[in-house]
Amino acid sequence: GSGPVDPVSVIIPKKTLIEIKRLLEEEEQDPEVGFAKNQMLFRQGSLLLLSRLMEGTFPNYQQVIPKDNEKHVVVGRRPLEGALKRVSLLSREKTHAVKLQIEAGRICLSSSNPEVGEAKEDFSIPYQGEGMSAGFNARYLLDVLGVMKGEEAVFEFKDALSPCLVRAPKDQNHLCVVMPMCV
Repeated sequence: GSGPVDPVSVIIPKKTLIEIKRLLEEEEQDPEVGFAKNQMLFRQGSLLLLSRLMEGTFPNYQQVIPKDNEKHVVVGRRPLEGALKRVSLLSREKTHAVKLQIEAGRICLSSSNPEVGEAKEDFSIPYQGEGMSAGFNARYLLDVLGVMKGEEAVFEFKDALSPCLVRAPKDQNHLCVVMPMCV
């Protein structure tokens, strides 16, 4: 129908969303989406997908988005991704901990594992603010960078213990919050 639609708030399983994304990329036809009590219906052409919805209410994610992170660090997405992958090879298996040391003009990534050794890598960035360092699970950062589009990522920090906000410079709607860890 073409009339107004009442807003609906549901939690869709990740596997269902991945499948829907794949179908949307393959097919040209516009899909139809419908919701029943605890189910979602997705129709595209002759294909029909039925999925159970997740129970409960979605957490209030707005509460965890930091509002006062004044250190803004612009980093090339691909160089950072590559450095994270290489440096995290020597991080501890359980934590995948990598330390990010940020100072004017450069970022240094490091990890150490008593059983294997240490890894360090640095490259230049256009940052001119106050220096700081924070530890992160490299896998979480790689997950964030992997879903971003564009050549750059902006990391917004407050201090070493506060949540870090990662966003794409040209997409104000794409925000990721990553908690630091002790390294």
